[in-house]
Amino acid sequence: MLKRTPTQGIDPGRIARRFEEWYSAVFQPGCEASVRSIQAPVGSGSGDMVWLIEITTDSQSIEQLVLRIEAVRRRPYALSFSTMFEVQRQLGVGDVVKVARVKHVDVSDEWFGRPFALTERLPGRVVADRPPFTFESWLRDASPETQEACWWNAVEAMARLHSLDIVRSGLGFMAAEGMVVGAQSALVWFRELMDATEGNRFRPKAEQLWRKLNEEFPDRLGDDALSWGDARLGNVIFDEWNQPAFIDFEEVTVTQPEADLAKWLLAEEAASAGLGLPRLPGFPSHAATIDRYAELLGRPIADLTWWKTFARFRNEAMRSSLALRA
Repeated sequence: MLKRTPTQGIDPGRIARRFEEWYSAVFQPGCEASVRSIQAPVGSGSGDMVWLIEITTDSQSIEQLVLRIEAVRRRPYALSFSTMFEVQRQLGVGDVVKVARVKHVDVSDEWFGRPFALTERLPGRVVADRPPFTFESWLRDASPETQEACWWNAVEAMARLHSLDIVRSGLGFMAAEGMVVGAQSALVWFRELMDATEGNRFRPKAEQLWRKLNEEFPDRLGDDALSWGDARLGNVIFDEWNQPAFIDFEEVTVTQPEADLAKWLLAEEAASAGLGLPRLPGFPSHAATIDRYAELLGRPIADLTWWKTFARFRNEAMRSSLALRA
């Protein structure tokens, strides 16, 4: 059974009418906007309410936009709504990685009852989460050459993200926002997140992983970098040239690049071997990916086994925190 999404049960017509009112009153005062279409993304999930909107204005121009309305109960491990979009805004200033341009953020509840943000809608194709892309997707049906290009292009873009100078890129504000910085801080934070919930079926596994992480904590860590957090194919938009754009920055932290690489590899493994399905034939091996990533970073990949355990613990701690809200 598919999980209920935040947009289910919500009248899109009501959202569209309210959007038109806001657009003409606030975003472009005096400019009449008409929503031509509004729909929720198909096959992809978000903790917030996301709508894909196409509008025309009185100048007859057409815009493709994404409206994201903060969830009533935001995921406890997510960045604050405003911080998430400030990260995205700053990433959009440079050309290191491609992201959707942020057009507006409103933290009030005046228009939609919750804070909301408006971004451009990037053209391209998303690898949907449901059904798994290894079972049914445009990427599964693509040629091995296209599959390989998508994989390497996304991996290389992720490495560029990790090369960013956080302060010079305008992201120095993150520490002041209480963002998790460093592997040890992340462990403590996720432990506190887990401990804030009552016992549930995810706790035993999380406890086991917690002990393993502490027993095998790396002897030495390198410089921290901006970490995407939810590094997986489902958060990438590929254009017609198979070039990637990254979406969804609600789990951004500052930690080792290995955290994202481990999550990327585990997510792909879960969608293939984890479901008893073959890997896509064009995908490079994990060993080749690790070697290439080391080359891109300019240093060896360190303690990847530990970071894979960390990714599993993080996932179980998040599940534990969500179980309390179910």
